Amino acid sequence: AALAIVDSSVVGVTVSMIFAFLVLVVANRNWIVPFLAMIPIVGILFMVSFLLVVQGKTVDFIGSICLIVVIGLSIDYSVHLCHAFVESRHAARLERARDAVTDMGISVISGAVTTFGAAIFLVFTNFTFFNDFGIFMVATIAFSIVFALVLFIALVTEFGPTRDEDGVSTGDIRPLLLKMGVVKEKDAGRVAPEPAP
Repeated sequence: AALAIVDSSVVGVTVSMIFAFLVLVVANRNWIVPFLAMIPIVGILFMVSFLLVVQGKTVDFIGSICLIVVIGLSIDYSVHLCHAFVESRHAARLERARDAVTDMGISVISGAVTTFGAAIFLVFTNFTFFNDFGIFMVATIAFSIVFALVLFIALVTEFGPTRDEDGVSTGDIRPLLLKMGVVKEKDAGRVAPEPAP
């Protein structure tokens, strides 16, 4: 029974990661930035799993659900930063990363603070489930905000797409969608590049 729970956890996490990646690709119309966003999510998943091991817990039914929920909770902050990076009008990575943090940083931090604030009260309950879930939530939020604002921003600054003079980013799937006839030229949604000073 324990092996079946672990197997279902692995399947659930894998399906969640694939689905999250596909949603990010469709939402951002770029495959590079979502790929880079998944790296911190995997790191957060490992950190929360490591925390379970340090606490001496095993992957039971509740732990299995928590590991799957990690994906949904941790991707929240990266999604906003992804979108802000992709929609930046600048061409260079550093300026686009700066725009992402400037435009969405306060919203991301505010979301983390409110979720952390709500979860911290669960840590002090006497009911074991709520206590464990509170620790899980607090750890996930803490890891998520740090990984999103530090690791993700570092990754897009170093490896993120640049924008050419036509406003098309590296890894942009809009030209493919145009060729396939999925979108029309006027619906392609290209971002106009930042005018030269």
